[in-house]
Amino acid sequence: ASLSSTLLGSSPTEGKIGMHVLIGILAIGGSIAELMARLMMVGIYNVAQWIAKDFNLDHWKGEGTYDGTGWKVLEISFMTGSAIILWIDAFEWLALCGVLVLVFFSVRADKEGSPFGWKWSILGLVIGLLCLFDFAAEILRFASWVPLSVLTMVVSIINTLILLPIWLLMLGRQLPSAKKEYEDSETEAFVDNQDTGDTDEYSNEESAKAVEGEMS
Repeated sequence: ASLSSTLLGSSPTEGKIGMHVLIGILAIGGSIAELMARLMMVGIYNVAQWIAKDFNLDHWKGEGTYDGTGWKVLEISFMTGSAIILWIDAFEWLALCGVLVLVFFSVRADKEGSPFGWKWSILGLVIGLLCLFDFAAEILRFASWVPLSVLTMVVSIINTLILLPIWLLMLGRQLPSAKKEYEDSETEAFVDNQDTGDTDEYSNEESAKAVEGEMS
């Protein structure tokens, strides 16, 4: 979605290529980070299942004790392994925040009138700021686990299940008109180039005729 709005909302003549390239880099980087995080979690989960199934975790202090020490060690190891993706998840929120904030400023900086509406960009800015809060809470919740975890969950639900789908629906409604406007501008630029080329060719022919006339 971010790449679509970037491609349709950008133009080499607007001087905003750097901003749009950065939006694309953040979108691709966040997507790759999410893919890697999910693959790592699948690997950790599969290994934990294998250990729980094939290893003795019930009695480590002797037969018949059933102390459960192995299960405690497995739980701690699983939590430690899951913490590997802590910064990856935090980066995803930061990347999404960067994308949405840059999209907002891109729409705002378009003096000729962006095909994407102000309400859509402002909603994206709100989502981006909430993503920034999610990034901070993801890191700080180790200082106060229960309150920040609950608050993070509430903000994430509002962000990902309510606001972000609305933002995507608004983007989907605007893409056809944005695509048409982009294609019209490209067609107009092509026609202008053709006219300029014909005019230059005609001028060259007239100049050649004038030189021939002077020589004769």
